[in-house]
Amino acid sequence: MTILTEQPEKRAGSLKEQLDSITPALREMRLRKEERLNQFRTVQGQIQKISAEIAGNSDNEPSTIVVNENDLSLKRLEEYQNELHRLYNEKVPRSHLCFLPHHLGDSILQTCNIFILFLVISSVE
Repeated sequence: MTILTEQPEKRAGSLKEQLDSITPALREMRLRKEERLNQFRTVQGQIQKISAEIAGNSDNEPSTIVVNENDLSLKRLEEYQNELHRLYNEKVPRSHLCFLPHHLGDSILQTCNIFILFLVISSVE
């Protein structure tokens, strides 16, 4: 990454050579940004869906997800994931599982918690 941090005047070669030398790094950065945007869209879409279900509006079409591209930090993504986890826990309280035999209710809840943990871990990667 030192290619991007050097002053252009200090690099050897023509402007075309300099551009060719930074193009792969720029392409990689664009791909990483797009992947991060997709992670934000996924988490925000899930937040939107669960929020609508909690509010009793699960039949409505989901609105367009707008991601603030000025803050694509892992910290912000983690905040959204924590919000998703909180909403999920609000949506699926243990009281909804009381009609199931006790061991099935606990198994379903544990599976859901593992799924949420998997989502959080995989989206941070």
